[in-house]
Amino acid sequence: MTGWTERSAVLACREALARLSRVDPRAHEAVDKALLRESHVRARETLCTDEHCCRPAVASHVLARSVTLGPLTENGHLVMPRAKNGRIDYPRVGWKRASTFPGFCSHHEQMFHVFESAGSLSTPLHHQLQMFRSATRERWRIERSLSDFQAIETLRMEQIDGLDVSDDEREQLKNALEGPLSALRSMADIQWSYMVHVRNDLRAAINAGRVSKGLLAFSDRVEPNVALSGNTVLTVNGRASPLVFVTMPNAGQRLFLIATLEEEHHWLDGYRRRFASTAETRTDLIRAFQMATDHWFARISWWDSQSHEARSQLSAGLLAI
Repeated sequence: MTGWTERSAVLACREALARLSRVDPRAHEAVDKALLRESHVRARETLCTDEHCCRPAVASHVLARSVTLGPLTENGHLVMPRAKNGRIDYPRVGWKRASTFPGFCSHHEQMFHVFESAGSLSTPLHHQLQMFRSATRERWRIERSLSDFQAIETLRMEQIDGLDVSDDEREQLKNALEGPLSALRSMADIQWSYMVHVRNDLRAAINAGRVSKGLLAFSDRVEPNVALSGNTVLTVNGRASPLVFVTMPNAGQRLFLIATLEEEHHWLDGYRRRFASTAETRTDLIRAFQMATDHWFARISWWDSQSHEARSQLSAGLLAI
């Protein structure tokens, strides 16, 4: 993985696939369809992520529909980012279908009703349950990416083997794809391990009836326009630290939730003072989070008011993840 950053690996992988598409467009399209079919099959076969449960997963809302998405909805819709053919567009999506993933069975989904039925997240338990749900979604997303990388490598290598090209060009095509794919798999493995441990810390705190040391929650009275959930990795004092983040409307305010490993909790207060001490810096923080995850949903009128430059900056950030 030496020499690769996530951005450079993503761009190199896209460049390799674009080159492969130019060599044989028809075969490339056929593999695209096969990869999509495999992805749909895996989604249908997903089981509940709760330990020792073998029930099929249902469509879980990462961000609660009534509590989080409802306050942002206009005419039943929200704006969300979507990557397609190497670009980002921003379609409108119905709020009942937004922010879903196959995370829990219908039985284990009931654990989140404690704040969904209350209509707001008002206690540390509510905050921890939301972050447990978000960390679970991030773990599932990374697992899906790892499966996708494996499928891409298998089917694309078969595609390259079937091309009518010289041995040298075939080797070049394989090397151009194998390098960045290997780097992306290694990075995803590390992120997966982080999400497992953050999720386990939150689960242990919930089961023990205590507040995780790795949880930070704060809010302000600024009108919310965006709800999001995602993860990133920060470098703190030379060490990598995982960060799960959520921003959401909550009882008319903006609620910010951040979770890391309990053993890494020492930097949380400093992070808040540096990046979330004023309404302006908190708004900047939301913008940074929007460029670190594609799982965000915005009020349509707010999105329509954003400048072309602001939208372009968001798209450039999203294309690198």
